[in-house]
Amino acid sequence: MSWFDSQSPTTVAIKGRLPLLAVAAALGCLPMVIAVAEDKILPAAVAEGPLSKQEVENFLQDLDHDQFVIRENASRKLLLAGPEVFDLLAATADDVKPEAASRALQVLLAKSRSENHAEAVAALQRVAELQNWPAHRRAAEQRMDSMAEQIAVAEVQRLGGLARELRKNVHGDSVIARLHIGEDWQGGNEGFKQIGRLKSLEFLTVYYADISDEAIATLAELPRLQQVQLYGTDATLEGVAKLRAKLPQTDIQLRKGALLGVRGSIAGGIHGGALVDEVQPNTAAQRAGLQNGDLIIKFNGNPIADFNGLTDHISRFKPSEKAKLTVRRGGEEFETEVEFGRWRVDQFEQ
Repeated sequence: MSWFDSQSPTTVAIKGRLPLLAVAAALGCLPMVIAVAEDKILPAAVAEGPLSKQEVENFLQDLDHDQFVIRENASRKLLLAGPEVFDLLAATADDVKPEAASRALQVLLAKSRSENHAEAVAALQRVAELQNWPAHRRAAEQRMDSMAEQIAVAEVQRLGGLARELRKNVHGDSVIARLHIGEDWQGGNEGFKQIGRLKSLEFLTVYYADISDEAIATLAELPRLQQVQLYGTDATLEGVAKLRAKLPQTDIQLRKGALLGVRGSIAGGIHGGALVDEVQPNTAAQRAGLQNGDLIIKFNGNPIADFNGLTDHISRFKPSEKAKLTVRRGGEEFETEVEFGRWRVDQFEQ
């Protein structure tokens, strides 16, 4: 047997060259496209209906035939078959016969690029299970993850999720990097599980949506998640603590959804307290008479160390609940009652 198949001047024959194939397999660099003979040697195959089991077995054996034309014909015939031959192709791809294994792999790879989604997924699943082709196996696994993410992207948006930032992944598919789930969310806890399939998600804000600890537990499957904001949900401190244990690098904020409506300096006053830099219009703070420059020193009688301390107290309240603030303005102190408002959608979407 020569190094080049004399029946095709354009195709390198693999049969009989195990050392070369073994090196290529180890490097994961075998070609991913089946070599096609010149039309004058073998005309394009025409679909002839389903293959019988015996025909499939014969064509699989022909993948290792001495003659190139017969090997090529077998490849083309198997390309015409459906998912019913994928298990046999996978078994052949993991066989010790290099020519047959390579050709069976190429048929599966070609099928994985089918426009028929179900067929493509079925082929990818078989490639992802192969033992002798680690590079192709990893590529198939990554492609399957991307396809699953595409399905989740569409479903999350259908259920009311708002994609604030879309990007392209290495496969050219659109993925969500920043997602908002608001009170229009129609998925509940069950639909929220789709978010656990958004492997590219980095920032998630959930406000006034009907979800609980059961839903947020699925976020532990997201390796790139940098920040989670939970406002006005049914998630609990216990549920958030469990999530933080699984995502120690993720900033997870839990608030019951109350809004005071002030901006302030983290440093606070000289002797403590939350210094108000800005009172936002049409908010609970404005209605309670707070002004720029006020220093909030107590919340329901509890001393406030700084603005973060004030935020922490507010986070435990729901919209329409009330609290008493002790305020220092100039040289005077006074108490004022606030009835908390709720965050507006545009405040989350900035």
